[in-house]
This record gives sequence, structure tokens and C-alpha cells, in this order.
Amino acid sequence: MPSWLFPAALTGGISLLTGALAVIWAEIKASEVRQQEALKAMEARQREEMRETRADMKALGENVDRLMETMMTVRK
Repeated sequence: MPSWLFPAALTGGISLLTGALAVIWAEIKASEVRQQEALKAMEARQREEMRETRADMKALGENVDRLMETMMTVRK
């Protein structure tokens, strides 16, 4: 290779490397965004499941209260 081509080849190689690193960086950032969205969706599902569980527990408690009241009136 002629010596005058070396700087151009070096500059071109650095440009390719820089471009590849930019693509990798963009993919990392996109991956972070996807992970954050998945985490938020998971947290929303967990909140909804907790609401449902609390409602179920409340209903169960009310049923137990009614059962106890019934048992106490039967004993009298």
C-alpha cells in the first residue's frame, strides 16, 4: 500500500469503528427502554393482583364473620 493511502485507510477504519460503536450504543439504549417498559408492565400487573388479593381476603373475612355469627346464633 502506498504510504499516502495509510492516513485515509486509518481514517476510514476509525470511521467504521465509530459507526459500529454508535449502532451498539443505540441497541443498548433501546434494550434499556424495553426493559423499563417490561418492568413497568410487571409492576402494574402486580399492583392489580394485590388489589384482587385484598378484595378476595376482604370477602373471605366477611364470609368467616357471617359463618361465626351463624354458629353463635345456632348455639344459643
